[in-house]
Amino acid sequence: NNVMQQYFKGSVTTTFLGTKRSDAPVPPTFTRDSVSSTLNQLYSGGQLAGMDFQNAVINLLLGGFNLLPGYPLDGGRVLRALAWTATGSLRRGTEIAVAVGQLVAYGFMIWGFVWVLGGELFNGIWMAAIGWFLQGAGHASLQQVILEQRLRRIKVGDIMRPDPTAVLPDLAVADLIERYLLPSNRRAMPVAEDGRLAGIITLSDIRHVPPDERASTPVRAVMGGRSDLVTVKPSDSLTTALEALGRGDYEQLPVVDDGRLVGMLSRGDILRQIQLREELDLESSEVRATARPAA
Repeated sequence: NNVMQQYFKGSVTTTFLGTKRSDAPVPPTFTRDSVSSTLNQLYSGGQLAGMDFQNAVINLLLGGFNLLPGYPLDGGRVLRALAWTATGSLRRGTEIAVAVGQLVAYGFMIWGFVWVLGGELFNGIWMAAIGWFLQGAGHASLQQVILEQRLRRIKVGDIMRPDPTAVLPDLAVADLIERYLLPSNRRAMPVAEDGRLAGIITLSDIRHVPPDERASTPVRAVMGGRSDLVTVKPSDSLTTALEALGRGDYEQLPVVDDGRLVGMLSRGDILRQIQLREELDLESSEVRATARPAA
């Protein structure tokens, strides 16, 4: 306060609507000499020096924490790069880095538990939470790498169900249920008009139609995706299709080639492919895709 008061002390006469006042403060003038003088006084009082020391300690602690070999921290990523170089396998390198990271994570959890027992409740819970975060993040990162390795070179056309069956927009909802959904255990049906995909109707769309109105309600009145229908192409990668399914929380997507429906791809199709490759321990580079069963 004493330092900053040098900018406001003194008496100045100003005019305010024709009235003389002598108690208005002088606006501060920030010249190089005045700022330098102020900083010198703050340093001499130890205020900025203490702040610099605290910031340095915090930065060192954060940097040291980030260099711990706990994947996905930077230290864990460095460890994964070294293990990847040594083993020649991205998956194996990730598994090693994640395994070491799990030890670090459990160490934080145990450390936090000990602190809680010692009466440091807040610090202990905070330390355990850090360990829990590292443990979950490492496991999720490993699963992501495994998924990418399994599906890296697989195309949508390799595992889609080549079923171009579609219903007409004028079909009654009741007929759709009786003739298509129930006999084939379907949860959705694509809708085509003049040979081109026009939309898709799902169980959630049908539930908005009262049962007594389904015989007189056409599919076009309740189908979804007429303006922003999400589709994939047979040449798209399976990871691209999986991302599209996740973004919209869709159960399945129409597969379209040049505007024409050529098949359907569901979450179940992708999960079965992943499970099959996991059980056979196959990478996508070893076998492009399993053969589709004959119709």
